Amino acid sequence: MPTTTRVAIPPVNRPPYDPRQDSWQLFIDPYMKVDSAEAFDCPSRVKGLAYQRGGGAGSYGFNYFYLNKMTAPNVWAGVKESSVANPSETVAVTEGATYDIAMYGVKPNTDYGWAVHICPPSEPSGPVCARPSVRHAGMINVGFADGHVQTMKREMPFYPPFGDPKLGNGIRDPKNPNYLDGLWDRE
Repeated sequence: MPTTTRVAIPPVNRPPYDPRQDSWQLFIDPYMKVDSAEAFDCPSRVKGLAYQRGGGAGSYGFNYFYLNKMTAPNVWAGVKESSVANPSETVAVTEGATYDIAMYGVKPNTDYGWAVHICPPSEPSGPVCARPSVRHAGMINVGFADGHVQTMKREMPFYPPFGDPKLGNGIRDPKNPNYLDGLWDRE
């Protein structure tokens, strides 16, 4: 009997939202071939809140804004992989931390806090807006929607550097010359 396989990117959460109990990591945890507590926690991260099997924060954040769609307030659904026009040029997962210079005055290149999702460059800073965290000699490990990983500097076109006044500009129109989300959107 033929079967149908529905391939979708995992949702960032399900209601009611609690980032310590319900996250994208929880949805892919059953498919992990290694201990997810180790897989979701970078050994180079300054220790603090660590990922715990069954859900919670870790060292890596998910591109929730573009790889999910909001179906109700604080309710997100994963999108079909076929909706990502350029998977090799679309950020899916990256190292991150919730504390950034704009929110907490933390010095650039420090690594405190945790990440469940990563905000795209245009997203204004907020209490749960994680940003990419520089952990490896000025580089960040970035996983793309096609599954490949590469190390990148925190600079455009990936992400504005710490303190850049364009960070969090709220521009979502790709035609605007100040658009920052080119490696984050599904276009």
